[in-house]
Amino acid sequence: MRREINFWRPVARFFLAGVLIMTVSRVALAWLSGERVIQAGEWWRVFANGVRFDVLVMSYLSALPVALGGLLPGRWLAAGGRAFRVYHAGWLLVILFMELSTPSFIQQYDTRPDRVFLEYLVYPREVLPTLLRGRPWSLAGVVVALVVAG
Repeated sequence: MRREINFWRPVARFFLAGVLIMTVSRVALAWLSGERVIQAGEWWRVFANGVRFDVLVMSYLSALPVALGGLLPGRWLAAGGRAFRVYHAGWLLVILFMELSTPSFIQQYDTRPDRVFLEYLVYPREVLPTLLRGRPWSLAGVVVALVVAG
């Protein structure tokens, strides 16, 4: 029983940390884009749909650890604890990267990062010099925040 509790606690922390990161980011983006959000009206709907989406994303990301937690014997879960921590930390860093990148992307393209954003990450030799010329402080801030969080 003790091992099961020790397994589920990190999954719950991962889930809540992801929802918290995305919710704080949404509040910051709403504050930065206050006029646009006010024009759209119904702030509560922005946050309700956002939290619903955050829970959905974190549910998808938690599905693998939860499924393995339900299927694997306790001794295997104890041995795989480090792998789950790496999995959780890796996804939280990806979420943090996406949320920190969003304000600059919105300023440039007037939309949140989308498929095009992810496609361009495959070409770092072209993207990095462009970012260094156009948004060096944003890039430095994201790198520093990721290093501190990691």
